[in-house]
Amino acid sequence: MTQGDSASLANPAARSSSAMAMLPRIELMRACYGGTEAMRQMTTRFLPKQRRETDEDYQNRLNSTTAVNKLREAVDTASAKPFTNMIGLNGANEKLTGWMEDADLQGNHLHLVAREFFDEAILTGLSHLIVDYPTTEGLANYAVQKASKIRPFMRGVKAEDMLAVYHERIGGVRTITHARIASTKYEFNRETFQEELWDIVFVLEPGLVQRWKRKRGTVFGRPGFAYLGQGGSILTPNPLPYRFEMVDPGIGGGWIFEGERKVDLKRVPLVTMTAGDEESDGVVRPIFQDLAYKQIEHWQSSSEQRVILSAARFPMLAASGINLETEIDEDGRVVFEIGPNKILTTPDPQGRWYFIECEGKSIEAGRKDIEALEMQMDMLSLNPIISQPSKQYVAQNERSITETRVNTVVRDLAITAKDALHQAITLMGEWVGEDYSGVTLDMNFDFSGTDQKAKNIGSIIQAMAMKGLSRQGGLEELKRLNLLSDEFDIEAEVARKIEDMAGDPPPPPAPKSERDFPGGKTRPN
Repeated sequence: MTQGDSASLANPAARSSSAMAMLPRIELMRACYGGTEAMRQMTTRFLPKQRRETDEDYQNRLNSTTAVNKLREAVDTASAKPFTNMIGLNGANEKLTGWMEDADLQGNHLHLVAREFFDEAILTGLSHLIVDYPTTEGLANYAVQKASKIRPFMRGVKAEDMLAVYHERIGGVRTITHARIASTKYEFNRETFQEELWDIVFVLEPGLVQRWKRKRGTVFGRPGFAYLGQGGSILTPNPLPYRFEMVDPGIGGGWIFEGERKVDLKRVPLVTMTAGDEESDGVVRPIFQDLAYKQIEHWQSSSEQRVILSAARFPMLAASGINLETEIDEDGRVVFEIGPNKILTTPDPQGRWYFIECEGKSIEAGRKDIEALEMQMDMLSLNPIISQPSKQYVAQNERSITETRVNTVVRDLAITAKDALHQAITLMGEWVGEDYSGVTLDMNFDFSGTDQKAKNIGSIIQAMAMKGLSRQGGLEELKRLNLLSDEFDIEAEVARKIEDMAGDPPPPPAPKSERDFPGGKTRPN
């Protein structure tokens, strides 16, 4: 196939069965993580319409419903634990160290790229890193390439943008043999002064990269969903309803083969991390999926509670023995005016006006239901009540056990992320013909509970005071426990302490025997 060919049957955007299975879960997690705005966009999928509820009433109810975003809190808290300290490299040469200052060629340090990679895995269950290398086309020789500072870089790929990944066992090693990644590109048309949206698909195989494109339409606003065949949708982080004119090439139609290039790699430069129960190849159950469903349940319950409050917080005027001359409006509803400037009378001596007020039992039941849901959400968030002393759901010893379990889960995921990042660094070396397999990463794996961490710090300080631990060793341990900032210079602090001690008066001479008093005096007989 040559560049510019249009393949009527080829559909590089076709999703694999695994990708199709993951799509509803990814959409669920993104919508809940997006909070109020994103959950409102899901309309009846998250907030069912009640029987005989008008469209106007439903829209008002939807617009008055707000999310308690426990999912975002849980994901952000869990993903922050391994990154409390800056990621460090051991055994890296000057070149690699410089690359890590701008790991993605977007000005982001490796620490930020790794944090986003880990955060994506915690949320959706899958996260991908592609180790790319800019094309050297048009650069005459190696010297010109070196002068242009072309070098490998990392780029995160969201779970919904990974259309397909296929593996084979080669030499007993599970190896990626084919992958397809979706992207979009906006081109400015100088004749019409409009943006044109193109769907892009990259096909990756060992030693080969292909690029396909298809025009989707003229854009009036960035679309929230990009439909790419088989009914699948590529979600943007903020799925808002923008307008655009679609070009309908038919399923699998309209794709143009833009070109391919050979690469000097024997494997696909893709690294994948999973976080959750892997049900089958490429199908993962995110660790916070139950929390997302519980957040939807809270969304529905709080909406119903708001309706109950709106109806029950105001007393209802009632009357007996009254014969009213009623007026009917255009909608067939009775018109009856009351207010401070109106007089209520009754011709019947037994007639009366009175107010009916709700006892509040339904309101109280709704409030208790919401409180119970929030407690369950806290327990499902893997961060239960540890930092919330006002919510004592369980005893102190049970909180310590839960905190240990939480830290164990996050620590295991952090180790998985560390291995994935090591693979990415090794791939960067393969692009330039260097071996970076001996480079190791320093990440924070100390997720000790609050009480245990306080005990550890106290033990270190006591050991330093008793001369059982050197000052430098103690400071290094305190820095590892995140008690000292990353900018704290231990060697400079030790040097300053030595200078301070040089200016102190000399200590009294040590006793020569057990009978000696301090200062050289002898114990009397």
